[in-house]
Amino acid sequence: GEWEDRVLKASVKDLQRSYFLGALALWHSYGLWLAACVDIAVGLVLLVRWYVGWLRYSMASCASNSSPFAAACSLHFFATFFRSFLLIALVSELARFCFWLARDAWRDDAFEAYRRTLL
Repeated sequence: GEWEDRVLKASVKDLQRSYFLGALALWHSYGLWLAACVDIAVGLVLLVRWYVGWLRYSMASCASNSSPFAAACSLHFFATFFRSFLLIALVSELARFCFWLARDAWRDDAFEAYRRTLL
């Protein structure tokens, strides 16, 4: 009947005006914001854990000034620093990707840019 005609012939512009798609976009935005916050929090916890581990190692092993321990302490510090650099790069890319998807959720054709990227 009339309801089937209205649903089957609906355009993207008609769907954009519906409250359901607005609520769906809001839900996706909230979920992506939450994912970005969890991602950043996990990254911060890992950073703190790595530097506390480095501090424990340096206080236990690097207290003496002998040269073999000094090289090991320097290598341990630079390994922790490099690992932290890679983690920060990964976390910032994931947070940027979440922001990009949350912004894309509000478009007329939601996640079109994401689908085009995948294909």
